[in-house]
Amino acid sequence: MLVSGRCFPCIYTVLLKPHVFIYTQKCLTSQLLEIGRLDTPKNTNYEPGQMFVHKLFGYRGIVLFGWLTRIYDQGATDVCRVSSAADKPTQMFNHSYNYLALMDTRDSPFASVENEPTFFRSLRSMYGFKYFIPDLDLVFHEDMLPYTTTETESFKHNLFEKFFVYDPSKQSSFKTTRALDEWQKKYNPRLGLSNAYKATTENIQVTTIPLYTGYRNTRRKNVHWWRVSVRIENLGESTVTLSSRHWQVFSMSSLSRTLRGRGVGGQVKILSQLSPAFQYSSHVSLIAPRGCMWGTFTLKREDESSFECRIPLLLLQSKESDKNIVAAP
Repeated sequence: MLVSGRCFPCIYTVLLKPHVFIYTQKCLTSQLLEIGRLDTPKNTNYEPGQMFVHKLFGYRGIVLFGWLTRIYDQGATDVCRVSSAADKPTQMFNHSYNYLALMDTRDSPFASVENEPTFFRSLRSMYGFKYFIPDLDLVFHEDMLPYTTTETESFKHNLFEKFFVYDPSKQSSFKTTRALDEWQKKYNPRLGLSNAYKATTENIQVTTIPLYTGYRNTRRKNVHWWRVSVRIENLGESTVTLSSRHWQVFSMSSLSRTLRGRGVGGQVKILSQLSPAFQYSSHVSLIAPRGCMWGTFTLKREDESSFECRIPLLLLQSKESDKNIVAAP
């Protein structure tokens, strides 16, 4: 009996409890593969090495590490003030676990997720992955369907063996390597700065999550970098088209710049009942340890009329005094 299923262009997740299947369609060929058995979802955090299927985007993933974050739901237009360390959003918030997770490279071409390789300027090459990580996603706790793999080739990512080794004694079947343990230990102070921000306009919900990735000294100035993940989700029944974006970026020194462009990454995106959500990441830099950004997406309705969808204000924060994170050479 089919218990649950969500469909996406070219990739489907099918649940026949307690089994999990992935259905992929490439050109004129298709496959239905059993990938594992469902685990009982947890209310507490998932451990590193936990495999999951993303409920919204359908791809296979594995948890690197997680942290408890605040999720701000912003209901009104905000004015950015970064002159004081006390300037923070005052909207209502709740808590949830966020996770850094690898995406299975067999699924990433078919998921509605476009993540730039994340460049961690605070990591040394002795860890074996040379600062940047491709197919890295930020995942909410409620987005995860945990499972235990039954595949011979359980996960495909070029850094999988750098971070995990098989351990049949663990429920997740994998334990972390020293490289991942050391990275988590050094990077953990940054994760408390990665809050999530939400805003909804006419049934279009935008969620943003900034992730501080380090700094680099250039011409005697520290250039700070953040990865910003953005999810756009159509909660209604009508199809809309995302036609353009408009960002405002401010630093604590009151310097500002405007970023405009067509669609997302130069591409127009359609959000329908069949494919209601899209997620992407990009990077932003400041010659300051703190700042903020916000903006709007322009969307078109089916009758060709358009409206502005608010991108919530998000804070760009770092902890410059933390000596566990070193600048990249």
